[in-house]
Amino acid sequence: MTSRDESARKDRSNLSSSLPSGTTIDATRSRRVPLNLCGRTGEPQELHLRTVNGLKLTPQRLNNEVLASCHHLTDLRHHLKTSYASPKILIGQDNWHLLVTEEMRTGRRDQPVASRTPLGWVLHGAHPGGRRQRVNFVAHATTVDTNMDEALKHYFAIEGLTVAAKTPKNDPDERALKILRDSTQQRPDSRYETALLWREENSKIPNNFEALNRLTSVEKKLEKDPNLKERYRQHMNALVAKGYAEVASSTGTKDRTWYLPHFGVTHPMKPEKIRIVHDAAAKTRGKSLNDFLLTGPDLLQSLPGVMMRFR
Repeated sequence: MTSRDESARKDRSNLSSSLPSGTTIDATRSRRVPLNLCGRTGEPQELHLRTVNGLKLTPQRLNNEVLASCHHLTDLRHHLKTSYASPKILIGQDNWHLLVTEEMRTGRRDQPVASRTPLGWVLHGAHPGGRRQRVNFVAHATTVDTNMDEALKHYFAIEGLTVAAKTPKNDPDERALKILRDSTQQRPDSRYETALLWREENSKIPNNFEALNRLTSVEKKLEKDPNLKERYRQHMNALVAKGYAEVASSTGTKDRTWYLPHFGVTHPMKPEKIRIVHDAAAKTRGKSLNDFLLTGPDLLQSLPGVMMRFR
């Protein structure tokens, strides 16, 4: 990141930066500043800077005695600034093209190296007679542009407090959901109807005409209880009257006809009320109607998940 001391007046934003010295700068009024920078030689270079209040880089000075001892830098002395000064601009990797070395002058291993960049000559490397202790600097810079108001709105957004429907994760669930979307329609009585969720488009269903034996058993039971028989008959007629069922034709569709067994169930506490159960789990040749149908996608959230989010 390229930074500069606060000295201009442009758009503001938040900035957090860690300098090589270990100092962290949190600038809440940092500005974006365009700047044309030019070395002693070369053409002006356009930069886009972020300002900070007090860059606090270590002051630097080029010792004339050291420079005189470096014969490989003799013809470059007039290009190098020797006065004591603190850096005011820190050029980062976002402007790497200004840091690329185009030419290099090297001497002994314990002498500084001069590199020519688009901004001019830069001196770096070893300092004769300096300390031999190795110092490693690691810089980490972070730019924060997130508006605090927007962050709070996102945190308290209503979608974070509601329960969203699950999205199908596999092909059977996607197929079932497609059938529901394509076939579900509203009836004139404001109720809804939809197609069966067939596992395959042209499923061949085995002939289960032996379900007639189940019907015979139910009829024998009803003959023994005329009151139960009448309530059973009323319930079946109501299914047809409401459009939930219809009288079947004498001939069914080949390989697509399934005789669905049914039986009545009563509750000991409410013996006058009967509930008709249609047994889709009854098997014929090892197969039931449920085996040919999809269970459909589970669009409900688990109760533990709902309770964990309800705080």
